[in-house]
Amino acid sequence: MKKLNLFILCFILIPSLCFGGWYYSKVESGGGGAGTVSYASTGSFTAVSDASQEVTAPANNSGDLLIACVSDDADQAVTGWDGFTQITSQTQSSHRLSVAYIVADGTTAYTFTKAGSSSSVAVIFKLTKDQGTWTIADFDSAGASAAAVTCPDMTVGTDNSMALIIYGNDDDFDLDETPTGMTLVAEYDTLDPRLAAWYQSYDISGSPVTDKTCDTISGGDQTIIGVVVEAQ
Repeated sequence: MKKLNLFILCFILIPSLCFGGWYYSKVESGGGGAGTVSYASTGSFTAVSDASQEVTAPANNSGDLLIACVSDDADQAVTGWDGFTQITSQTQSSHRLSVAYIVADGTTAYTFTKAGSSSSVAVIFKLTKDQGTWTIADFDSAGASAAAVTCPDMTVGTDNSMALIIYGNDDDFDLDETPTGMTLVAEYDTLDPRLAAWYQSYDISGSPVTDKTCDTISGGDQTIIGVVVEAQ
């Protein structure tokens, strides 16, 4: 499992914990105790064949969390996130899936820049919390060609957290297997590349996020990214 760095001081005080991977990334200052993370809404998909991709986020309030997903048909990285911070990206042959976040300030119009003018589709969805500090607690990814793709196991660190699964494919094959126990929040299946996302709420800390698999009727180059979001 991969985790973003939360406490920079731990590199000085407790490096053994850092290099063991047991740390979080708090993405804002805040407090009030741990809160409940909720899915709120999804913006409109945008599909382009260009290095510039304009994306519209759902209406948001300051302090909401926006999650951006970009599925690219030619393994082109997002080189400019317009204020978002990339969590990770996953490649499989000619396909790349990238996921990033930003703490909202009311802005809805964003423009992402890619390394090349390839076909890609993007979407932004919104999460809310009642208190606490936004934290990217865990994430991982995987890829597969002509076979089902499964996200490596992750772990929920606090009560009332949320796991996200984001899926991409370089073709527009219909999905015939989706992550168990999860709710679909976004799916683009009009043209290739494909992009879809799901969420699942977890009430109890320490819960494992397992068996999150996607597959299509005809395979393709498939990618999957999992993210655990908490309000600590």
